[in-house]
Amino acid sequence: MTSSKHAFGSYGIMALLFFSAALVSADLSAEFYDETCPDALDIIEDAVRAAVSKESRMGASLLRLHFHDCF
Repeated sequence: MTSSKHAFGSYGIMALLFFSAALVSADLSAEFYDETCPDALDIIEDAVRAAVSKESRMGASLLRLHFHDCF
C-alpha cells in the first residue's frame, strides 16, 4: 500500500512538472547577450575555432552535442 502511494506521488510530481513546463514560453534569440556581453559571439567563435584547430573532430562533436541538446 505504501509503495502505491509513493508511485502515485512520483507520477503526480512528474505530471506537475510536465504541465508546468508546457506553460513556460521561451524564445531563442541571437541578440540575447547584445547588452550584457556584446563580445559573446566573438568569444565563442574564437574558442570554437581554437578547439577545432587543435582537434579536427571537435566541429563534428560540437554539432552532435548541439543536436542532442536541442532534440
